Amino acid sequence: EMYASLERGETADVDELNRAMQHIHRLDRRFYEEALQQLTNPQKLLLIAIAKDIIAKEITSSDFVRKHSLKSSSSVQSAARSLYEAEIITREDDAYFVTNRFLGLWLIERYGVGFRF
Repeated sequence: EMYASLERGETADVDELNRAMQHIHRLDRRFYEEALQQLTNPQKLLLIAIAKDIIAKEITSSDFVRKHSLKSSSSVQSAARSLYEAEIITREDDAYFVTNRFLGLWLIERYGVGFRF
């Protein structure tokens, strides 16, 4: 909708981008909430931790586990394997991120410090 309302060559400002993100989150909120309900608690907590870091590295390290109040490195490893196999998280090199970027931003907004462009 936002882009359809722009004239050719016109750009959106930050407030318009934030309104568009909020609109997307409202539309998809139920889908995101239902997806989270399907996860085990360790999977949900790890997904939120990865979303908060945006690009999470060394997720089984004691620093990452402690920073995000996760149970243990082994539970992180198990949860990461399940999330990866379900294509909920993606791994590139040594970094993990939430595959669906809108879901990641919604998680940050809901469980993190919030997100604004």
